[in-house]
Amino acid sequence: MTFAIFTRSNMVVTTGWPQLVDTLLVVIGTCAIAFAMFGRFSAQTVGDFALRLALAALAASCCSIERPMGAVSLPALRVATIVGILRHQHVSPPAVLVSEATVKSPDLSALIAEAKREL
Repeated sequence: MTFAIFTRSNMVVTTGWPQLVDTLLVVIGTCAIAFAMFGRFSAQTVGDFALRLALAALAASCCSIERPMGAVSLPALRVATIVGILRHQHVSPPAVLVSEATVKSPDLSALIAEAKREL
């Protein structure tokens, strides 16, 4: 979030707890926006789009746009992002895992018959 330093100036200007709080708000908001762009909540397109749009709006208000919403939306944003990541693993697994599950084992009966013949 490039412009977060303009609204969350404590990240750059001060040291101590205000800096940590503002940095935490921006990090959580950025992670939530990244999940809203690349993750999936549901296999159904309409529901998934609505949930991702709501998460992106909440994250944008938390990390850079509206200052008062940061502390209020932080717990909901954390929970929604974690739940979304856990749901994403079931809704859209990596292609490697999908291809391994669908690949059938080759028929080795000819190879076994040839090995027995040589003995």
